[in-house]
Amino acid sequence: MKNRVLALTFILSIFSSYSQSTLIPNVNFEQALINLNIDSDGLNGSILNSDALQVNGHLNVSSKNITDLTGIEAFKNLESLDCSDNILTTLDLSMNDSLLLINAHSNKLTSINLSGLDQLMSLIIYNNQLSTIDISNLSSLGVLSCFQNKLSSLDVSNNALLNHLSCGENQLTDTLDISNLFDVNFFSCWKNQLTHVKTNIQYISTFNCRNNRIKKLDLSLLLADYIYLDSNELVSLNLVNGNNTSILAFHAEGNPNLFCISVDDSGFSSSNVNWFKDSLTIYSNNCGALGTDELDHSKIKISPNPVQALLNIELQFPTFESGEIFSMNGKLIQKFEMTNSTTTLNLQHLDPGMYLVKIGNTKARFVKN
Repeated sequence: MKNRVLALTFILSIFSSYSQSTLIPNVNFEQALINLNIDSDGLNGSILNSDALQVNGHLNVSSKNITDLTGIEAFKNLESLDCSDNILTTLDLSMNDSLLLINAHSNKLTSINLSGLDQLMSLIIYNNQLSTIDISNLSSLGVLSCFQNKLSSLDVSNNALLNHLSCGENQLTDTLDISNLFDVNFFSCWKNQLTHVKTNIQYISTFNCRNNRIKKLDLSLLLADYIYLDSNELVSLNLVNGNNTSILAFHAEGNPNLFCISVDDSGFSSSNVNWFKDSLTIYSNNCGALGTDELDHSKIKISPNPVQALLNIELQFPTFESGEIFSMNGKLIQKFEMTNSTTTLNLQHLDPGMYLVKIGNTKARFVKN
């Protein structure tokens, strides 16, 4: 009986000893903790839980060639973690529910577990290999920097407190809905494949959607300092809100099908040296009157453009009997007849400026020098 009691005591002692520590299989991670005077019992593949629990502020193990952060779950009181610039492929922080800040940029992450982190305010995970990320439970999140990943979708519908959202250089397609982000101050979704951004933002410092496939954008509710919409597929852009003079920089170049940009004051926009657009795009107080959404240069080919005298028009659809030329204020300049889907017009009499050619319901633009 005495031997049984001794054996049981020995087993309980081993269990108690084991439960007082947490395994850390990655040598570089443990060595980093030793160098920070956190792991008190030396390089033995584990850390005393009492040591880990004493860390109640910031832990910086960046740039240590760490491949595995197993053992981080012992740091129950950790509020800020910097594990950036390592070689991590997975990261599970679901047991660290006191975390407020996470910096894990420049790893090789393909998965990250953030469940239970309802106090998290900042998540920096750019320059990784994440294809999905679930932030639906992060209701306190104010900063999300996830650019340079492989995300094909991003749901921020439960993150109404976001103030900074940077999700550029991913693989986002279709629509990005940020209509619930009323307090966001910086938004960048550049270099994706987005066709639409749904927004109700009323004020923002930077609105950056350059290098996407966006066709229509209504920013009439937006007061912004910097707007970047260059290199898209825009055919319609509305900036009319009475506050265009507050825009410090505006870029819309690289949108060959954007004929007209609706603005508060076309004179102000045209003369502002910090506003940029394509040479064949105009600013107007009322683009809607011009029907610019119907522009289609793939169906009406015009050459040369700009033109000095003779303008060649070639149709890529069934022949219409006649066409029309309009000035930019919608005034009919002249009518012309079509012959076998082609015609040549002498426009030497026209004043220099920009004009619309209308054939059927399709329009194209040209410039007269």
